[in-house]
Amino acid sequence: MLAVVDLRTRTGKRDYAILLLLVTYGLRGREVAALTFDDIDWRNERIRIRERKAGHSTAYPLSSILGQAIVDMQGRKVRFFTVKTLVTHLLEMTEQRQLERTLRQLERQDLLILDEFGYVPFSKTAAELLFEVVIRAYERQSLAVTTNLPFES
Repeated sequence: MLAVVDLRTRTGKRDYAILLLLVTYGLRGREVAALTFDDIDWRNERIRIRERKAGHSTAYPLSSILGQAIVDMQGRKVRFFTVKTLVTHLLEMTEQRQLERTLRQLERQDLLILDEFGYVPFSKTAAELLFEVVIRAYERQSLAVTTNLPFES
């Protein structure tokens, strides 16, 4: 069903985001209709669903694909990568002497979403490249980093 949505149009982008809400979180139509941008906590990567059954609200982790769809709907420049894919791409661009050009392209995005952080160990060079992306984004653009790994104390 998601594959048939025309993402080239504003309406298509909106419909795609709505369908993701329905499919990802199992929401009802009225719950989606009641959502506002204030229900999205970008910093903590959570989405709050108000007025669920019995009047309670529920907070869910904001999936990276839904976050990207919502931002795309607003006409922002967004790039989504798994961390492994990004690091592999950066290493390839280094070999092709295109690293600086690639980093500048990433800097032009309004939001970078890095998913699956911490799943794959990296070489020192790969870790340094990832760090370069993070420090270039610092205080200049939004950066969302997600993981499903538990935090340990």
